[in-house]
Amino acid sequence: MIVDEVWHRLNPDAGRMTRRAARRLAVSLLAVAALAGAGLVLWHIGIVVPRLNADGRTGGFGYEISPAERSFAYQVNIRNDGKVTLVVQAVGAEGPGLELTERTILTGAPPVLPRGTLPITLHPGQEIGVRLGYRVTDCAAVSTEDWPIPVRVKGPLGVRTVGVMPETLRVPDEEPDETMWSGDRDPYGRSWQDALARQACAPPVGR
Repeated sequence: MIVDEVWHRLNPDAGRMTRRAARRLAVSLLAVAALAGAGLVLWHIGIVVPRLNADGRTGGFGYEISPAERSFAYQVNIRNDGKVTLVVQAVGAEGPGLELTERTILTGAPPVLPRGTLPITLHPGQEIGVRLGYRVTDCAAVSTEDWPIPVRVKGPLGVRTVGVMPETLRVPDEEPDETMWSGDRDPYGRSWQDALARQACAPPVGR
């Protein structure tokens, strides 16, 4: 126990934050909160990370398969969901067991832009229809994992590559297996490149 004489000699304010330090801390916390809020706004409008998504609402998914040539073509509409204009510079890439043979900008339902070549300007709310052609060079090497379509765009903060994930596709007459169950996804659905490569390599009977 501390006797009264010793207690009175102690500084009762020892360890307390001064008013000046408290004001500095409050200002710092407000600045951090303001920066976090600004970051959320910039993300929402697509300045920090361009907001691109695959759009199936306008019938923006389609494919063709050529088992004789062991190849396929996939069409997808890519929509600018941000609030800033972007310049699309490149779309698509080669992957394991897949050789990219075609990259075509297509005409589609409004507001899809008309046929053209890259680079192309994509305003907020607009879509670009892209047809990607692939030749399967190694059926066993094609990834079964989700594979976003890379889109290189130029925005207010420079050039970035954004991964756009299409919906899963079903292989006709195929039953789901353990590789197809993941979260909330369609248990009969495979990643787009996996589903199409399977049909190009071993097409179902009658197709």
